[in-house]
Amino acid sequence: MEIRKNHLFIKIFIILLIALVLVIPTNMIQNMVVERDQYREQAVQEISSKWGEEQTISGPILAVPFSRFEWRPTETKGNRQKVRVKDMLYILPEDLKINGTVHPEKRYRGIYEVVVYQSHLKMEGTFQLPDITGMDLDTSMIHWENAKVLLGVSDLKGIDEKVKLVWNGVHHEFQPGLPHYGVIQKGIQTPVNMDGTSKEPIRFSTEVSIRGSENLFCLPVGQTSEIVLSSTWPDPKFTGSILPKLRDVSDQGFTAQWNVLDLNRNYPQIWTGGNDDLDDASLGIELLTPVDTYQKTYRSARYAILFIALTFTAFFFVEVIKGKRMHPVQYGLVGAALILFYTLLLSISEHLNFNIAYGIASISTLSLISIYVSSVLRSRALAGLVSLVLVILYAFLFVTLQLQDYALLMGSIGLFTTLGIVMYFSRKVKWEEPTEASER
Repeated sequence: MEIRKNHLFIKIFIILLIALVLVIPTNMIQNMVVERDQYREQAVQEISSKWGEEQTISGPILAVPFSRFEWRPTETKGNRQKVRVKDMLYILPEDLKINGTVHPEKRYRGIYEVVVYQSHLKMEGTFQLPDITGMDLDTSMIHWENAKVLLGVSDLKGIDEKVKLVWNGVHHEFQPGLPHYGVIQKGIQTPVNMDGTSKEPIRFSTEVSIRGSENLFCLPVGQTSEIVLSSTWPDPKFTGSILPKLRDVSDQGFTAQWNVLDLNRNYPQIWTGGNDDLDDASLGIELLTPVDTYQKTYRSARYAILFIALTFTAFFFVEVIKGKRMHPVQYGLVGAALILFYTLLLSISEHLNFNIAYGIASISTLSLISIYVSSVLRSRALAGLVSLVLVILYAFLFVTLQLQDYALLMGSIGLFTTLGIVMYFSRKVKWEEPTEASER
């Protein structure tokens, strides 16, 4: 009796050891998924760097140079001198309307798909010279004649055509470069005609044709900003500091509208010097391809140890209850087939829809294990029982992957149910007489 009992626990130890060894290739597969995802990101970056990266359109912003005096210490200790320094006064539009159309295209690098776009943005609005009496500025030292309009473009190589500005009916052409980098890092600028005394609103309009990849963001610089973006892309993601007030998404494309007030952002209508808070208010769209293949494959691989444990448990109960015998090598081969499922899933899903790839990989794995177990156990009924366990497991995993928001709930319920089933069948095992048939 003691020998039989020892034999049972030795078999359990060997099975556990095989399961732990199979964790190693499971981790290797997870690393492979991460590596393939990194290859995709490299493909995206390579195409984006040549076509045009994600774009952020900032502006227009009116920049007016001015001078002021500062007291600064001299080389002589205790003495100071009055120094004239140059600075910049930035003024934002009273109202701003941006109407943009985005035309997506697909580019390929090997097996990887990258979404790029060509967009056309129409911008119009008004500037109103502000009351600067409370800003401690000498109006005589504000150089209105040197005023410039700035337009930020995060990746300048994406500009397709010359950009022109209509400023109170006068046409100007934007030039590359910025006066300095206190507000916008990259962009274009043009001088405008101003006298600094008119209180009438200044109307402006401009159009920008620009190429980019995946993301397009706009900066709501107006005191009131209305931004409308439309495209034929059916799967947009609205992102940024504020979600659109109105949106319409269908299989034919989408239209989204943002209405933003100056109170919704963390910068004023007028200021001097630099300002690093502008980009925090950006909003826009992401035209990302639904690339959840690697994420789903990685999540499914995290359940590998559960599949191995439950499958081995089913084999163990078949051995003990039905008096069948399986060699540890046979456990290892079945475990290897379970691991191979994830490599099949990864490789097939890179070429086909994930759900189709999951079906092909699971059916192939189930067929291989069922045929092998039927031959080993010499019983179609027992092989069918093991196959049923695997069918339930793969169906459970598939549902869990689809219900991402409820994955934890589904996993908890599944584990609880599994434990209950294992406890139910374990009660039939005669642990003191492992070689005999189970109780009837």
